Amino acid sequence: MKQKVVRRAPQRDEEIPQKKRNWVVRVGIGILGFAVLISSLVPLLSIFDRGPQPVDTIGQALPQLEAAAKDNPKDAAILTLLGNSYYDLKRYPEAAATYTRALAIQPDEHNVRVDYGTALFYSGRTAEAKQAFEAVIAKNPDHLQAHLNLGVVLRSEGQLEAARTEWTKAQLLANDEASKQHLSELLNSLGAPTR
Repeated sequence: MKQKVVRRAPQRDEEIPQKKRNWVVRVGIGILGFAVLISSLVPLLSIFDRGPQPVDTIGQALPQLEAAAKDNPKDAAILTLLGNSYYDLKRYPEAAATYTRALAIQPDEHNVRVDYGTALFYSGRTAEAKQAFEAVIAKNPDHLQAHLNLGVVLRSEGQLEAARTEWTKAQLLANDEASKQHLSELLNSLGAPTR
């Protein structure tokens, strides 16, 4: 059996060159600083989960997010998080306004624009919601949620065949059974196609 050659570690500080010791210390301090930063962000990171959140949890975090957005008005991630919180609390006009601020910083964030359109729709601003979804589809024709939501807006306007077209596109883009089933139910709710 062959033995691996193992390099012997220096036994005394003098054997480690000063330059290398400084580098090791700087890296160690950097890692420690990063760990402190991450540990301070952990409470906020839990909010990133867009799964169902208890309203009291969102309500408790809202003042902190509002303060963070005020302190960091150019931070699109914080603004998006704040918009998501307003949305989850059904404060749709505030969500739409906050998403507008996030999109001014990062205009090509398609998911944020879809959330913006949804907040507009629930605020009764269907024409603007429709424009938001169409803008996403123009830049990203494979955005399933934009097609699905545009179909909802079109159905609300009585444009059933246009809604059918959007939902059919979305169904072709869906890659999981739950989405396909949901879209199938939406399509069936429209009845038979008219010619």
